[in-house]
Amino acid sequence: MSEAGKRLIESAEQALAFAFAEGREEPQGYHLHIPEGIDVRRILEQFHMRQAQFAREFGFSVRTPQEWEQG
Repeated sequence: MSEAGKRLIESAEQALAFAFAEGREEPQGYHLHIPEGIDVRRILEQFHMRQAQFAREFGFSVRTPQEWEQG
């Protein structure tokens, strides 16, 4: 797994821990779903964006979506 993928999983785990931090069984007001895999190419196509545009819009390196697409 790429370093970017590891960081995404770590961030998702932190968000999940935060959501349940108050001892609730289920976060209130929303349902949390963490997908097994993310189809970055499909996301880029849906937003009609290139990797560079996507990276700039969300504030990360152009290499990040490139690495995501390569798995």
